[in-house]
Amino acid sequence: MKALERSIIFTPLFISNYGNPTESKVISARWADFRKNVRMIDLTFHHKFHDLRCTYGTYRLNDLLQSGIDTSEALDCIMSWMGHNHEQTTWKYLRYLKRKEIFLNQLSLLDEIMHDAINGDIINE
Repeated sequence: MKALERSIIFTPLFISNYGNPTESKVISARWADFRKNVRMIDLTFHHKFHDLRCTYGTYRLNDLLQSGIDTSEALDCIMSWMGHNHEQTTWKYLRYLKRKEIFLNQLSLLDEIMHDAINGDIINE
């Protein structure tokens, strides 16, 4: 009965051939098969199905921030949508985005320096 109540509130992402919500154990089994096949090619692949949920939350937060929504409001929305009980879980997404931004800025600066050096724009003193 609870599953029926949830299905009224949330549209399932995965459905069976019969139109019913796919059970989590079926999704986990398919993911395990997928991971096994990928690991034949890439031994470093250790991702879990749950990682996709984190990825969605992170980039959904990024979209909200890029649209101009206040950081605290965006975090509240994501926390609610993702069903997080603790703020620190949602804050991990923001920390990841900030680290990524810092990395890209550093990479951009390095690209500028290399571009200037290659084009002779840097003058040795």
